Amino acid sequence: MSDRAPATKRRTVSTETGGSEKEVVTLRHRNNGPLHDLLLKACPPNKDGEKSITILAESLDISAWSIHKWVQKGKIPPGRAVEVVDISEGRVTLADFSPFVYV
Repeated sequence: MSDRAPATKRRTVSTETGGSEKEVVTLRHRNNGPLHDLLLKACPPNKDGEKSITILAESLDISAWSIHKWVQKGKIPPGRAVEVVDISEGRVTLADFSPFVYV
């Protein structure tokens, strides 16, 4: 039996500032822990103002499954952490990823 809650689709709405204000919607199916939260924070919103693991995967040119494996393990490869920080537009730093980077 799994300890996880059943999958639910949750829309988290926040307003980001950076010259202009716009609504950003984060799409998540369940709470998968702090690495998941950090990756969603880093995700650049798509043209509709949505953020998700799928959108992040497309930005990194990898599969969403790869990112889900990182989340399940609670670890991210060092090179990928650098890439995520680079596309985050300042929303996260490499120091934020330090507890999750493979060593």
